[in-house]
Amino acid sequence: MNKNSLLAYKKSDEFSKTHREKIFNAIKKLEKATAHDISKETGLSYHSVNRRFLEMRKDGEIKYDSDREVNGYNCAVYRIKNTSEPVDVIEKVSKSQAEKECVKLFERVQKLEKENKELKRIIGNPQLKLFS
Repeated sequence: MNKNSLLAYKKSDEFSKTHREKIFNAIKKLEKATAHDISKETGLSYHSVNRRFLEMRKDGEIKYDSDREVNGYNCAVYRIKNTSEPVDVIEKVSKSQAEKECVKLFERVQKLEKENKELKRIIGNPQLKLFS
């Protein structure tokens, strides 16, 4: 690694700390905020704020609160985490794992649709007495 790369790496750690402080203070001031809100408040880029959000959630500093529409897009709203609340669980899943979960969900929906059709068929039977 060359000298400039090493200097850049060292500075990135410093930037991370100051960015996180700015973001934390902005959320504290605003109570609940999106990356857009924080960007306007601190002057940091939207992308820098989003990068730090993930780190801060993993470290238990902030917590996902809700979604809010900003410029036609749904944006996550964050707030300061209370000490009694659990840390948000952020799990990175592989594409294949996500695909398997989607297949399971799709199969479950198909099964429920089949059961629904069967219930409709049974209920539609005039000779069936559900209650006596």
